[in-house]
Amino acid sequence: MKYTTFIVTLLALLLVISLSRAEWEPLLGMRAMKTASALENDGRRLFAGGSLEGLYTSDDNGDTWCTTALTHGYVQAIATSGDAVYAFVNEHGMFRSDDYGKTWNPINDGLRTIHDHTLDIRIPYINQILVTRSDMVIGVGGFDGTYISRDRGETWRFPAHWSFPCPKGPEVPDFTFSDSIDSMIEYDGYLWAAAWSYVFRSPDDGSTWECVPVLPRLGEAYDWAVLNNRLYVAGGHGFVRWNEGELTWDDLNNGLPDSPDLRSLAVYRGRIFAAVRASSMIRPGAYRTVAHGVYVFDDQSETWFPAGLDGAAVFLVASDQSYLYASTYKGIYRASIPTVQPYGKAVMTWGALKTE
Repeated sequence: MKYTTFIVTLLALLLVISLSRAEWEPLLGMRAMKTASALENDGRRLFAGGSLEGLYTSDDNGDTWCTTALTHGYVQAIATSGDAVYAFVNEHGMFRSDDYGKTWNPINDGLRTIHDHTLDIRIPYINQILVTRSDMVIGVGGFDGTYISRDRGETWRFPAHWSFPCPKGPEVPDFTFSDSIDSMIEYDGYLWAAAWSYVFRSPDDGSTWECVPVLPRLGEAYDWAVLNNRLYVAGGHGFVRWNEGELTWDDLNNGLPDSPDLRSLAVYRGRIFAAVRASSMIRPGAYRTVAHGVYVFDDQSETWFPAGLDGAAVFLVASDQSYLYASTYKGIYRASIPTVQPYGKAVMTWGALKTE
């Protein structure tokens, strides 16, 4: 038993050591797109939406790219459900394609318009699209509000009836939870929603909600991941794991830089990867970014290790069976690692994706 444990630990160490020397391959095939604001990969096709360039697709892991008919605006969120693809374009609204990205139709009925100081009227901002097992579509909009549709986006309803039972603390006394959900996931028969450091879950598609203990640190919950049937959350608070047996959150920031800010998670080859940045306070209210890169979580030692792109402004990671993808301000990168074999090393190579 001790020998087996030693071998498993040794293999994990060999993996993370090799990951720390990873080289990323840049993907260059999207002409003017330097920054992908949304990445989605359903195992068949890679979707990338960027600032002002619309939506691109790739059927060969990013070697070549095709433009879609959705060519205008800042694509902020993408979700797939079979051959249906949903995309939110900033200031233009929600769109759906029923032929896997060939043609697009606007689906904005019920999305309220908002008056603000920059524009007289604008469509609310959606930062995540979630399609549930019951085919309910949820547009998560942070402070702009969260919308639900039970007819594939044909009509939307602002879910003012969602009532969250968690008591609000003094840090956010004016918070309206139903308006201000940061991110959501469907896991273990529940819808999970996070608003600031507060977490709720619903067993019945949002009809009723129960309060879950708050996250260990204050901050937005940007992304979720499920690995080995366990739920993880990442955000401005760092990285935590839900412990269903004790109804608590396990704080798992060992190996991350100080004040870690995790913007995105991806599960690849049985491991969790994260887009990580860290900041230090220059003066009250002013911060300076001091670290960037991709990190990998080793669940054996419950420790994070650098996985390449050190110093790059990485803010999105995505994956499929073949590659791990990362979006930076200098373009999209990809990397691959082989399956780890006994006594063997796993080498991770990153490279830019071609865009011409």
